[in-house]
Amino acid sequence: MIWNAVIFGPHDTPFEDGTFKLTIEFTEEYPNKPPTVRFVSHMFHPNVYADGGTLGEHRTLAVILVWF
Repeated sequence: MIWNAVIFGPHDTPFEDGTFKLTIEFTEEYPNKPPTVRFVSHMFHPNVYADGGTLGEHRTLAVILVWF
């Protein structure tokens, strides 16, 4: 199952007015294996790779959302 999602940049941050699209892919192993999260929108963020958005193997969406 694949979800399409959008995160809107919060006010008073460098991401303000940003709209960041991402996909969340759940495998048959969910919830024992976390979903794969990829940013479709290109962005600069310390927890997002520069290649367009794959998150590190040990990162979760919860870690990313804490930064927002």
